[in-house]
Amino acid sequence: ALPATKLLYQADTYLFTAEATVLEVGEKAGGGGWAVVLDETCFHAQGGGQPADTGTLTRAGGGAAWAVRMVKKDGEGVVRHDGEPGGPAPDFGAGDTVSL
Repeated sequence: ALPATKLLYQADTYLFTAEATVLEVGEKAGGGGWAVVLDETCFHAQGGGQPADTGTLTRAGGGAAWAVRMVKKDGEGVVRHDGEPGGPAPDFGAGDTVSL
């Protein structure tokens, strides 16, 4: 099981950029695009009437910006960053550092 994602915005509400380590990249069920799990995030997840943040993840040192279109947190506190439905896979993988 994946560890709970550290929610950086709880310590700094005005934090809009950060670096994080990719824990998992996986294809969503039904070919609905890709989801990325990071060790920490500054993206707010959807919930409690608050819409999810959107933005990009980019491999540190360069790479294509991968669009984040939905952010959800599960019951174990793991935050999944969902890409464009039916969109391309990110050009980074588990263990890589990404800029948020």
